This record gives sequence, C-alpha cells and structure tokens, in this order.
Amino acid sequence: MLWSVSKLLKNLLFLSSTGADVKTATFVKMSAVGELQWLVCFLGLVCVSASLTTVTWEGHSSDKRPVVIIDDILSRDIIKGIRGYMLRLDWKFSIADDFYTFDSNNFLNNSDHGNYTNAPWQSTLPTAAFRRSKSWRAMNAFLTEKRGKEFRPTDVKGYILSRGDFPLYQNTCVDEDDYRVVVFLNDVWRKDWYGHLTIHDELGRMHAAHPRKGRVVFMPCDLSFVMKPPAMQTAPALYALVVMATPRQTTEESDLPDSDPWIGFGSLSKAEIEEMKERYNYFPQPDSALRQIDVEKHVTRRFSLPDGRTITVLDDVFTPDEILALTDYLAANCTYTDANPEEDSDNVRWITGFDIDVFAKSFFWRASREIVSHVSGNSGFYPYDVALNLIRLADHTMIHEDCENARDEFTLLIYLNPDWEVRGTPLL
Repeated sequence: MLWSVSKLLKNLLFLSSTGADVKTATFVKMSAVGELQWLVCFLGLVCVSASLTTVTWEGHSSDKRPVVIIDDILSRDIIKGIRGYMLRLDWKFSIADDFYTFDSNNFLNNSDHGNYTNAPWQSTLPTAAFRRSKSWRAMNAFLTEKRGKEFRPTDVKGYILSRGDFPLYQNTCVDEDDYRVVVFLNDVWRKDWYGHLTIHDELGRMHAAHPRKGRVVFMPCDLSFVMKPPAMQTAPALYALVVMATPRQTTEESDLPDSDPWIGFGSLSKAEIEEMKERYNYFPQPDSALRQIDVEKHVTRRFSLPDGRTITVLDDVFTPDEILALTDYLAANCTYTDANPEEDSDNVRWITGFDIDVFAKSFFWRASREIVSHVSGNSGFYPYDVALNLIRLADHTMIHEDCENARDEFTLLIYLNPDWEVRGTPLL
C-alpha cells in the first residue's frame, strides 16, 4: 500500500511492515459524460450496425452441434465500445485464497470451474441491457440461423488474462443446448503472443482460435475450453467478452425486471451502485485504532543518501490484524486500470483507491503521521495520494519518481504479505 505526504523536508521514508505495497497512483473518477459515451456505443445506439457475413471456420461436435468462428459479424466501433465500457466496470479477482498469496498453486486449487470464463479477473455486464444491444442481436441472429431457435444471454462477463495466469479447462453449463460466445477485443494481437482459445470436443479433437479484433467464437457450452495466457514476453493483457446464452425461457429470467441501462459500475441494482460509492468513501478501521506506537522501537535500518536525505526501514509497526484489515479490503475491492505507461507512472494495474479525506481520519494515517514526524523531526504533514496495490507474477511495473527532487515529501511503502520469502508469492 502506498501514500505520499508533503512537507518542507528533505527526507525520503520507506516503511516496511509484514506486508503491503504502497504507490503513488491518482484515483480518477470517470465523468458521467465519458461513461455514457462508452455505454451508448456498448448498447449499439450510435455505433455502426453489425452485419452477418462470411464464416471463417466451422466444425461440429460429435452430435453435430456447430462450432463456428466469424471475424466480421461485429463492426470495429461496436468492438471498441464493448471494450471501453467493459474496462470501466467493477472488476473482481475470482480466485483469492484464505491467505491472499495469489500464487500459482492456490490459483490451480481454487479456480472456479463454474464461473463460465475461468478467468482470474472478471467484470459483470448488465444482461438486460446487453440483450437489447446491436451486438447481441447480430450474435443471436447467427445462433438462430444455425440452431433454429432464438437465444437469450444469461450471463455476460468481461475477461482479462495476463501473462503468468493459469486458467484451467472447464465445460460447466446449465444445459447442453446452451452456447458460449467468446468475443476477442484487443485492437492488435500478434501470432507469437499466443493467447489462443483452445476447444476439445467429446472425441478428444482439439481446435484453436487465435485472438483477432472482433473475432467471435460460438461453441456448445459443454465442450471443454481454455483461453491460453499471453506469452511471457507479451506485456499487453488479453481482453475478451464471454457470453452464456440459452434458448430456454427460464423462470428466473422472466421474473427479472428490465434493468436500467445506465449501470455506471456494472451492477444490476441501484443499491449495489450505492454500495460501490460507499466503498470509495470508506477506509478500514482496526479494533486497535487507539493504541500508541513507539516508532523508534520498530526502526531496523537507516540508509543515508549522498544528498543528505535518508531511507528508513521499520518492521512490525502494524499488528497482523491491522495488516489483515487492509488485505481483506484489497482482495474484495481491487479494480483494474488500463492506462498506458508514462514516464512518471509505476504501471501498477490492479489498485484500490481511497478518498483522501476519509483516509486522513483513519488509524493508518495517524500511525503514518507519527512515523513521518519521528523520522523527520517535524510535523504538519498531510496525505495527498493513497492506494492499495496488487502486483502479480509477470506484471511489468516501472521505476518512477513520486515527486520532484526539490519537493520535500515522503513516500510510505507498507508490505502486506505475511512471511515473505525470496521465492514468494505476488506482492500486495
């Protein structure tokens, strides 16, 4: 976890406890106008109409159900709109284990075979709004032509797969008549970047579809599939939309109210949207919030820089329960940012941001202020940037400066992982 504080001082402090990464990353809210622009394109209200064209490849399962790839069923503007809208939704890490290690073994052991995408990072798109979109109408027209019956989307997920991820084969679905539709969303994807969709039929035959912008794959949902991660030398993540569709009219579906298409955070209820807003205005408060800290007792190393500034390392400043409060919140509320790396960016993609005024009232800021005052011998510091970060295997973070050399500021870095080892798990 990371936050920055400003004051007329020439020291730089790095705080180390039993586990958290701190970074300077501005948490920017999407304006209503910008969000609406993406939503309008997602719904297909202003985008170029989709048109059914040539089938790129067609195969069949053992019982003659079609497996089809089409490259131009959706327009480029619609693909851009889907991806833009998807990336602004609320993302969830689907396979966190009890100890928040996020390592490959726990990933394999805890992978959810019933989440339809089997992706570590997912977002949920509003199904009712998607059903009214031009993109779905084009997909449904093709399924209706092939299967002789209309389909309805029952689950629509955004999908992000990065190098180093370990998705498993899965074939979970409700009914064998249901279909899974995968839409590739990356603007550019080279062949040596891998990331292909692999499908195994009942006879053990394997088929693979390479990612291509706008490529749509239709397959029976009970066929085993896996989306391969990008190659290790490939920094960009793979983006896809995964739709579960059924020809059945279920009771649950008919009872659902027609959802409001303005879903700012991908939720299907206004109550959930309000809950999302409350999360941003909340910072964890441990039960030990009133305890006093003897800062000097926790200092383990001091480093002097050539210009006279110092780096101070402290251990066990925060108790395990206090660290767990931060880790719990990070695992539950981490969101995705797709900003392109800049010179002054740390390029951390998974982040939980907080309202500074809320953080300033918390125990963690009171403790941090005591640390900064002790190390510097001065008071009057105030936070201006705070966030929890998740850094995973093969992420490509960047060396950066949190502030200009002439400014007197501190950066506090808290490690959240318990019992970190040299060959340890991803960094929080």
